[in-house]
Amino acid sequence: MSKLLHKLPFLLALLLTIQAIGKPDIDSMKRYHIVCNQFPDGCTVDGSLAKATTPLYYQATATTEDYTYWIIEEHEEGLYTIQNVKTKQYITYDGQRADAGVDDAVLTRRYVDMTNETNGDYSLWRFQQQSNGVYVIRNVSITDHIWDVRTDSYVVGTYSNTGYGNSNQVFSLYDEEGRLVVEIADPTPNPGPTPEVDGIDVSSWLDATTDAIKGWDDGGAWQMAPFGDYNNTGASVSYPFIEKWHDSSIGRNCRSAKLQCARHRRNPFCWRCNDQFGDLQ
Repeated sequence: MSKLLHKLPFLLALLLTIQAIGKPDIDSMKRYHIVCNQFPDGCTVDGSLAKATTPLYYQATATTEDYTYWIIEEHEEGLYTIQNVKTKQYITYDGQRADAGVDDAVLTRRYVDMTNETNGDYSLWRFQQQSNGVYVIRNVSITDHIWDVRTDSYVVGTYSNTGYGNSNQVFSLYDEEGRLVVEIADPTPNPGPTPEVDGIDVSSWLDATTDAIKGWDDGGAWQMAPFGDYNNTGASVSYPFIEKWHDSSIGRNCRSAKLQCARHRRNPFCWRCNDQFGDLQ
């Protein structure tokens, strides 16, 4: 049960650095290349048709052959299957790690397989936007595993990473016309009257809730958990959340990553006060 509702300032520059759960503008009737940012000339392909001894492979050069394209279909809100155009098989997390020729293994595997049928959440993937048109691709069942291109072998699999992806772990989608897939734009709402708190315009502030007010730790930073939530000791704040709590136009410049209460908003050290149950922001 949420105890307090907090107003947090919206700082666009910081929002662009927060890894959010994305909703890319994908059309299930189109075919897409899945391109790793570290290797922008290539694309992810079905390994068997690329004559690679791995289920999923990163080809150095993108072509227009069917096996280089994928159909991405939304099955639940924000959850997608990824199906190869040529083989009609799905990319599925299976947890198997093997190296071809070792212990009788035929294929080099890094936790994924190509399957004829979907296998529940193991075959579902979530696109988390890291920057405009750039995504981490995260498994829905094993939420710490994201897509990863092994740079020594070009094997595509998954790797445990709960935060930001490295350059070999982030991907962009391009349709057959070469258009980059970006987020679905939200319709512009009717702004209505300007909301204020204590005479301050808060129309651009975001809401967040916390379950444990006394759990905030004045000495520690907020840590990002999976899917954009932030934790600090016993407290948690749901995405979106920004650690720089207000800009310099409202009182003094706050460089602290701690909360400030309304009574002391113009004191840059007000997060040290004991008024834990005031109108925090």
